[in-house]
Amino acid sequence: MPPSSHQPSKRVHREFSVNSPRSKKSSQTPSVEECIEDPGQFLREARSQKARRNNDSRELAQVQEILRQDGISEADEVFMQALELCRDRLRRQGFLGMTSKEGRLNWIKVIWGFVSSSKSQ
Repeated sequence: MPPSSHQPSKRVHREFSVNSPRSKKSSQTPSVEECIEDPGQFLREARSQKARRNNDSRELAQVQEILRQDGISEADEVFMQALELCRDRLRRQGFLGMTSKEGRLNWIKVIWGFVSSSKSQ
């Protein structure tokens, strides 16, 4: 066959745009394109993350102060257990919602036991 009479490709060619969802990795660190698309949204998210970190730091300092007021030394194992448990925002809210020393100590004991047993399974 002469070159000019070759058959066209059997593949169907369509032009379309694929809008894939963001990957989980990019949800943590936006791409340059995402920052350029909506710089206002990027700045709002950055401010929101900074505010959450500042709030987390304040609340963890509050947890430490409460433990000290309850007479728990930084050298005590329960002090470290409480700090580890309170790294999680929801657990920290639970701890901060306790109104008595006995309630807080029981909370640490029970939640630590629950977390420890679920890690070993």
